[in-house]
Amino acid sequence: MTGVQKGAKWSVDSLELREGNLYSYGWCADSDRTIFKLDLVLEYSTGSLETVTTQYGVSRRDVTATFPDLPSACGYLAYATLSSREPVKNIWLRLHHADGTRQDLSCPVPRQIESSKGERYGQRMLQWRLLLGYATRALRLVRQGQWRTVWQRAKALAARLNAPFGSDATLRDVFSRLAPGAVFVLDHSLGGGANKYSAELVQSLAESGRDVVLWTFTPVLLRHEICIHDGGGAPLRKFHLAWEKWELLLASRKVSEVVFNNCVGFPRQEQIPAMLLAFRQAGGARLRLLLHDFNMACPSYFLLNQEGKFCGVPDVSQCRQCLPRINDGLVRLFVARDIDLWRSRWGELLNVADEIVHFSPSSRTFLSRAYPSIRPEQWVFRPHRMSPPVGRFQYPRQEAGLRVAVVGQIGVHKGSEVVLALLEEAKRQHVNLHVVVVGTLEAEAKPEDITQTGVYKPENLATLLNQHAVHLALMPSIWAETFSYVTHELMGLMVPLLAFDFGAQAEAVSAYARGRVIPFGSAHDLLRELSDFKRELDSRDLS
Repeated sequence: MTGVQKGAKWSVDSLELREGNLYSYGWCADSDRTIFKLDLVLEYSTGSLETVTTQYGVSRRDVTATFPDLPSACGYLAYATLSSREPVKNIWLRLHHADGTRQDLSCPVPRQIESSKGERYGQRMLQWRLLLGYATRALRLVRQGQWRTVWQRAKALAARLNAPFGSDATLRDVFSRLAPGAVFVLDHSLGGGANKYSAELVQSLAESGRDVVLWTFTPVLLRHEICIHDGGGAPLRKFHLAWEKWELLLASRKVSEVVFNNCVGFPRQEQIPAMLLAFRQAGGARLRLLLHDFNMACPSYFLLNQEGKFCGVPDVSQCRQCLPRINDGLVRLFVARDIDLWRSRWGELLNVADEIVHFSPSSRTFLSRAYPSIRPEQWVFRPHRMSPPVGRFQYPRQEAGLRVAVVGQIGVHKGSEVVLALLEEAKRQHVNLHVVVVGTLEAEAKPEDITQTGVYKPENLATLLNQHAVHLALMPSIWAETFSYVTHELMGLMVPLLAFDFGAQAEAVSAYARGRVIPFGSAHDLLRELSDFKRELDSRDLS
């Protein structure tokens, strides 16, 4: 749905309601006033209202390319577990303007599916909506000559549409055919290092002859999904299914091991510990928990507090005050906002786990602060395996100024605000600084003195760094990374690297001959440290 009203133009590209969960994305622009915040307001059939704060300011180059007269157009993303299961009667986009005014824009109310009834109808509607949305985006990409992206998205869409809904009879049959000793893996579908790890784990288990059931949740579809990987080499089978269908897998009594990889993005995550415990209690399944972030300690899984700062797991009395005040990210999926409830549920699971696998010593320290009852013998330290580096970094001695690389998809927790503040400080001090983002920077405004390469492949990293003649790299993450593939990739290429003094990134860089670790502080301090590091590098033999 696209609309125009009193200077505002907007589009709701997707709006899904399912089993008390909401997902929506789109964009909005106002030619007359600045929008600084966007909410979704829902009116239930009872007349009560609920406000869902969106992530507003997402870059939408497709919109600005299609509508050149709307340079201020920004995307929004909303994903939340609602406080009520009552039918939704009306929905508005509520714009908050910088001048203190606000404006409500009407949205369509989607058909709500609360059970398996009507799933076939819902599947057909979902297919048409996905196809229509893809066709619209594909036309824009074709105009831009991005044929490779068109093809990749077409293949991904085909895979999503081909997954059927798993009826009870179908799932019972599928689970009954699993070989005894199957592995149940639970993981999110949001990408990144955690997904890379689980993909390699599932492949390894299947190649060893074990059947694997991979359970994920896709926010854009509000769907749980299972992928059956047959240890005997049979074709992959995939099904959409309702949350409660895990009980059919439990009843099969074929699972001998449960691997919890990650559940960020799942609705009602506080129910997951009981689900995993049931496999231990019913059949004695072995429990392996992997520490890719700190979601088991707090719904704010990067441990960013209400001020957006890394908290390091303080006394729980502070957590009781902080958690209800956090409205950013996926924290709002935990409706209760009760840290004691959260720690009680996850603590039960942690207490009986056979293995708690961590990839850096600092991660163990932080989780132990939340759960001091974890026993020493439960911990397993297992750093990730890294592929050999491809190429080698060349220090550009003849390049003037200070050229700093930032690598990856840089959102808030990865330091997007740090990068923007650094550039602003350099501009204020008239320092010749240029930042090269090998990847993407998630920010509404992009300064002129920044270059973005877009998505990259690790084997091309050295080439990109050399092409852009960077002097050093900055790890701007504002949380304690649990491993950081990017840090190790850069060190493998012998790139000079500066990082803040917390987490796995600090542990790795502090032992690196071309590294420097500094306290997290102001943009003024960071610029000074980068400039000093550059002077030191100029005086060294980096051949």
